[in-house]
Amino acid sequence: MIIPLFTILTGSAIIGLYLCITEKKITQKLVGLNIFSAKIIAIIILIANQLKIIYYLDVAILYSILGFLGIIIIARYLEKDTL
Repeated sequence: MIIPLFTILTGSAIIGLYLCITEKKITQKLVGLNIFSAKIIAIIILIANQLKIIYYLDVAILYSILGFLGIIIIARYLEKDTL
């Protein structure tokens, strides 16, 4: 049960990273980065559940907070830059 889910999450994380690298517009790169970040968080949670290590959940929470703040800061910078 865990292997197909891990494969799907890894594949979609690779797609998000591909979008982040190949897209021309910065907004599309942000979407790709957000997809990649969300899938990596899901993979960390999946590993934490499988290995029964609760400290990985703390890492996933911290990573999600930092990812969210990073996206907000970049979006605010882009908004200010276009005005």
